[in-house]
Amino acid sequence: MKKEISKSEGYVCPKCSCNNYEVDSIKVINGNILSFKKGPSFKSMTCSKCKYTEFYKE
Repeated sequence: MKKEISKSEGYVCPKCSCNNYEVDSIKVINGNILSFKKGPSFKSMTCSKCKYTEFYKE
């Protein structure tokens, strides 16, 4: 997982109006003990000020 702190080009936090954020990515795994399937991956954008987070499917 990679984090970067960015100054947005047009992104503004809907909660506190800050435009600094951290970007990270996660992968989801579907299944049970006997079988696992790779699920979708998502990019998260977290506000640096209030920590509000939004997820976007990659």
